[in-house]
Amino acid sequence: MLPYAVYLRVYEPVSPSESAATQRVVDAGLDTSAVTLAQQRQALLGVTRSAQSPAVQAAAAAFALRYDGRTFLAPAADEAGHVRVATWRPPLGWLVLVADSDLHADPSDGHPRFRTPMPYARRRAGRAVAALRRHDPEGELLGALRTETIETARWLERFGGDGVVELDLAGLGPIVRDLDPDEPIRSAREVADTMDALAAGRTELAADMHSQLRERWATYALRERAS
Repeated sequence: MLPYAVYLRVYEPVSPSESAATQRVVDAGLDTSAVTLAQQRQALLGVTRSAQSPAVQAAAAAFALRYDGRTFLAPAADEAGHVRVATWRPPLGWLVLVADSDLHADPSDGHPRFRTPMPYARRRAGRAVAALRRHDPEGELLGALRTETIETARWLERFGGDGVVELDLAGLGPIVRDLDPDEPIRSAREVADTMDALAAGRTELAADMHSQLRERWATYALRERAS
């Protein structure tokens, strides 16, 4: 069985004048569940070194999104790296980019997804990076959260400012919600509170909140692996 995966995607706007070929990619990519499944199949084929079928390759070409009356596209495999993948848990630095009000449950599969405009994601990342560099310059307090946040902020700089950022818990979301019905909103709020505490110079509180959050996700991961 493949491990549960979490996805961070950057969607960029598609011009209405795009070619028919691009439009076909958009139409296929609007079924996020199908493209995610195709990505999982790609990973399995990579492990087994089997040849990828044209159908799997086409299905995994891109994710598409209709947001605020516009169409956006996130190529599934490209040099810019529009899609990032993590297994068993979302890197907590990814949660810096979103707010609890950004949560969206896809009616087709029930998977929880956070979606936020790029300017909001960059603003949140910038504030977090400033607080981390000022109050945790060596990473002694927040460790991996600091590294993930700075790396994610740099990653966002590769893209234009009019895109959409999506944090998709995919199949992991329902599993975690069974363990804690308040997830993933609870974690998004706690990461925001941790950064607020750090920005205010309350470093011990920030470190305690971060430690509790990491321990909770470690518990989730253990139970997921055991299931």
